[in-house]
Amino acid sequence: MGNQQINQSSCCRKQGINYIDNSTQRKHVILLRPNYKSIEMTPVLKKPNEILLEQVNELILAGHHVHLRVKGISMTPTLLNARDIVELAPCKKNRLKRRDIVLFRYNDRILLHRIVRKNKKGHYKISGDGNCSGYEYATPKDIIAQVVKIKKENKNIDCNHLLWHIYSEIWLLLRPVRRYLLYAGRSFYKHLNHKRYENKERI
Repeated sequence: MGNQQINQSSCCRKQGINYIDNSTQRKHVILLRPNYKSIEMTPVLKKPNEILLEQVNELILAGHHVHLRVKGISMTPTLLNARDIVELAPCKKNRLKRRDIVLFRYNDRILLHRIVRKNKKGHYKISGDGNCSGYEYATPKDIIAQVVKIKKENKNIDCNHLLWHIYSEIWLLLRPVRRYLLYAGRSFYKHLNHKRYENKERI
């Protein structure tokens, strides 16, 4: 068992994949887009989608927690592009529920989106927090891992916390007006960044 862990760790470092080893609690970060449709490889690891997926999948199956820095806007405003880091963990598929954020396979892509509904057959209806229309559909075998923690600039979020569940449920219920909220948010941040730029110019 020990040799297997050492060999796996050595292989992962050699190929540029970093992960959290539960035995040593060493934490590392790799990059992954919530929506992989727009790219074929990661900007840092420069590995094809299929190779990265299998490496992450193997680490999850081995019981490791993996930290991923998100890239893309499909989970805005919950997960911010190139800033927030999610901790992925192995999950029991029968315990996944509405509001959970999962990493899953969908049409030869890797997506990191939120479960909207689970039907009686155990299949999942999923969508990104930044998406205003359309859904993905997944079976339990498509699910790779579940987000258990989110690291932001000034705080860490436990996805099992009651306040997180309340936020998640509210955002799901706001889907009919989400388009307007996202537009208002983008306009606000654009104005804020413009003001910051003007202040730097004056300095």
